[in-house]
Amino acid sequence: MAGSYTVIYLMGGVIAVLVLAMSLFFIVKSVKRAKEIGMDMSVIKETVRNSAIFSIVPSIPIVIGVGIMMQYLGLAISWIRLEVIGALQYE
Repeated sequence: MAGSYTVIYLMGGVIAVLVLAMSLFFIVKSVKRAKEIGMDMSVIKETVRNSAIFSIVPSIPIVIGVGIMMQYLGLAISWIRLEVIGALQYE
């Protein structure tokens, strides 16, 4: 029984790493392109900051959803579902 939980947690970890890697890949590519077209670094930093805030604030309900769904599905399954779907209202 413990082995199956390990697999589920590993799957969740792999998914999380892939999502973070894709985000990092696209931010690096975007900053390089912004520099190529001559954008000022202060504008780039402000845009990255605003985008981070715009991305983090909507995830607060997702974290609350994980907390609610944990009691029914367990931590690993609810974490993976909300990590992929990313919207509590679809649950």
